[in-house]
Amino acid sequence: MTIEVCDPPHRLVVLWPQADGEPGRIDLDLREEGGRTVLRFVQLFPAEAAAADYAGGWHWYLDELDAVGTGGPAPADWDTFWAAAGPGYRT
Repeated sequence: MTIEVCDPPHRLVVLWPQADGEPGRIDLDLREEGGRTVLRFVQLFPAEAAAADYAGGWHWYLDELDAVGTGGPAPADWDTFWAAAGPGYRT
């Protein structure tokens, strides 16, 4: 991975090489809103990428992050989560 932008504690942009072309990219931005921290997460990838699979995976991981940060319930295991959420991502 390559850190393209690092502006603590507000912004992080990372790139990582891909075997078949353009590097992957994730932009993370934090801001305060109403006494809470808001995360803006953007992933850029080629048009031919399986966007639904990427989005579903990040949905699960970000739900897990939320559970750790808030003490709330963790998402179901991946297979259970994807069985419920996956069809909605593919429509």
